[in-house]
Amino acid sequence: MGGAGLIITAAVAGVPGPGWVWRTVSALAALATLVVYFGAVHLLWRVRRPAALAPVTLPQGFAAFTSPVVYARGTLALAGAGFALGGGQPLTASALVVLAALLIHHPPRLLVTPGGVSVRGLRTRTVPWARLTGVQVRPRGGVAELSLWTEPATGPSGVLRVTLPKFDVDREFLVRLLQHYRAVPEDRTAIGAPAELARRRAAVPPPSDELDEDLDDLLDGQP
Repeated sequence: MGGAGLIITAAVAGVPGPGWVWRTVSALAALATLVVYFGAVHLLWRVRRPAALAPVTLPQGFAAFTSPVVYARGTLALAGAGFALGGGQPLTASALVVLAALLIHHPPRLLVTPGGVSVRGLRTRTVPWARLTGVQVRPRGGVAELSLWTEPATGPSGVLRVTLPKFDVDREFLVRLLQHYRAVPEDRTAIGAPAELARRRAAVPPPSDELDEDLDDLLDGQP
């Protein structure tokens, strides 16, 4: 989708004629690319519930993959690159293509492993199970946020906060899963096995159609 936006906006911006007219049309084409992308994502969400994690290897664990909304930034960057290229600004276009590549090929990821919970953003942060003392989801600035509370070990106590809309995952299942492995350490060795994921899924009711449902009755408070 982003590549199509790059080509279309570059072609429109490069058409001979009054510069301001074609720049305006090209900018609108870039925005239209983003609208079409979000329309496709909306249709996808209407026919498919949020994912309940997936087994992965290297490292072994259960992963919550990136939400399609996050990739919209890369789509917009590619469309903007087409606008810059068609407008005779190849350096700006190149910079936007590099930015899009970084956004698309190094997306956020949340990984549950036998050793703990890892969250990849600009850097990867890990909370070992031995230090995890609480799991909580609450709205923060209108956005659902996962808080992983920790106790002192070799580092300071505190909390790792994760913005959940970045991930295509059912929040209720994720919270129950983390609570289970915090309370039942003997089950952690099975993390990463498809059969173990199936057992955990069977223990949780199907996710609600209302993604913004209040989950306070499922969650632990701050220790």
